[in-house]
Amino acid sequence: MAKKRRKSKKKASSGAGWRRSPITAGIALLVIAVCLYTIFAGGSSGGRLTFNADFVCKACDFTVRKPIEEGQPPYNCEKCNKPELYLALKCEECQKITPTLPPKVEFSCASCDHSEMLRLDGELGPYPCSKCGDKAMSETYECLACKAVFPYTPTSEEEMVYDKEEPMEERGEGALCPKCNQYEAFPFDPEAQTSCIHCDSYDLTAVTPVAVVKWEMGKELKASEEKIVEKWRAEND
Repeated sequence: MAKKRRKSKKKASSGAGWRRSPITAGIALLVIAVCLYTIFAGGSSGGRLTFNADFVCKACDFTVRKPIEEGQPPYNCEKCNKPELYLALKCEECQKITPTLPPKVEFSCASCDHSEMLRLDGELGPYPCSKCGDKAMSETYECLACKAVFPYTPTSEEEMVYDKEEPMEERGEGALCPKCNQYEAFPFDPEAQTSCIHCDSYDLTAVTPVAVVKWEMGKELKASEEKIVEKWRAEND
């Protein structure tokens, strides 16, 4: 394993949330963020029950605001026809629109110990190593019991948590450590967050103001929100 590493972040909770890769958790948070749009679809205001989201194409930078499609992004871009259309956020640092890709976390190679920060889905590895070429690159995990650091790729959500044949009282909430054989291994980057692909900033915000989302739903707006909508329409119509 690489000799120099960032100081790892310790487990903050023993809850079930730690059972899954932070990469998957990051994607789940994005889905939750999109679902927040639907909050404005409720109630009895007689609003239009369609809701939009902002998208950007990773391949050609095409941006569009449109109804959310079924299934998980990326979708097919209507401009370049590539499956590279992702939910979009605005970076407050560089002011560019960034696709919401998996966050960068540390991956390690089981063959040559090479490690680097990558935007990959840890649960679908291992991936080819950029140094030795072997398909042995998996998300880096650390054991809280013996401090071992190693690449780990679960074959399924259940196997990531425990061996079914082991007594329930002996199971931990982490992955199985190959060194001490305890279920105390967790992602090396437990608080990984999505960042801007242009400048790596984490200061990301919604592209479209909440007031506009309410207006699209036909919700009643406050005077301050009406001004926001007027400005947005002037800029986008």
